[in-house]
This record gives sequence, C-alpha cells and structure tokens, in this order.
Amino acid sequence: MWKWGPPLDGIIQIAFVVDDIHAAMPRYASELRVGPWFLAEHFALEKFSYRGAPATPDISLCLGFSGSMMIELIQQNCTSPSPYIDEANRPRCGFHHWGVAATPDAYQDRLDEFVDKGFPMVLDAVVGAGSRASYVDSASVLGGLIELMEINPPVEELFTHMRNSATAGYPAGTILPFPGAPGAQMSTPSEI
Repeated sequence: MWKWGPPLDGIIQIAFVVDDIHAAMPRYASELRVGPWFLAEHFALEKFSYRGAPATPDISLCLGFSGSMMIELIQQNCTSPSPYIDEANRPRCGFHHWGVAATPDAYQDRLDEFVDKGFPMVLDAVVGAGSRASYVDSASVLGGLIELMEINPPVEELFTHMRNSATAGYPAGTILPFPGAPGAQMSTPSEI
C-alpha cells in the first residue's frame, strides 16, 4: 500500500481536462468535496514527447483528494500538440485518464504490459523529482487513457503530504501552492 492510502497496484488518480481551471476548482470542490487544491500554474516538465515527437505544452494543473483518491484537473495554455487538445486546438474537456502507479523498479515492466495488451504509448514524460510518466491509449477498451506514474520516494512523500492536507481542516475551496513550484514557500492559502 502507498503511504497515502491506495493499493500498490490500484488506481490512484482520476483526471479531467478543463478549459478554465480557476472556474473548475470551485465546482469540483463544492459538488464532489475535493480539496484543498494544489495548483501549479505552469507545470514544469523535464521531458515531454507526444506520439514520438518532442513537444512543449504549457499546462496548468491542480491536484486534490477525496479520501485517498487523487483528482487532477488539467488546462492547456497553448496550442502545442498534446493529448489535452484536439486537432482543432480545442481542449478535450471531460474525463481524460486514470492514473496507475508503479515503483521505479516495476515501471518499465508495467509499461510493457500495457503496450503488449495493445495500448500504444502516446506520451513519454519526465516530471518533477525525475519521475517518469507515460500515457497509453486504452480508449477503445476503457473509454480513456491510462497514465502510468513512477512513484519514487520524493513523489510518494509529495502525494502523502497532499493527502494529509485534505484532512487538515482547510475551508472548502482552499488553493495551496504546488509544493516545489515557484511561490510554494507561501504559507497563506487562498480561497476560491
């Protein structure tokens, strides 16, 4: 079991693409009791390859919890090719992917399992703390993508911190800076 609660081989995240992340956060907070939100306005990516070609999408994202389930909202701020916009450069609003986690030593085997099942890899990325992430296209079977996330020790601590914050008594709609992002040292949360 991961430190923040979900089983090692289970779904840890459900993600949605939105066209306005600032409008979406209060809707998800009030209707689904998700939060507090951890917001990264221009999420840093160390590497991003979409369908085999390097890309540089500018995305904003936020993470919040409902119990031990992580909810992610993603907004793309540019027209760079990515899985978040369609061919007409419009956001692919709505459900986007399930997040599945793997330890660093199991990551490649798990990715190979998905590809061997006929789910082609559409995204290959490295995010903060050197953690790898891949999307595989499982839409024909599951109606959405699967994101495989490598959970190294810094990422496990980050998600545990975020999950623990969900029970810290923040008012509904609280927005906190994404740990490690510019401005994250700010201690005063804002409310939506």
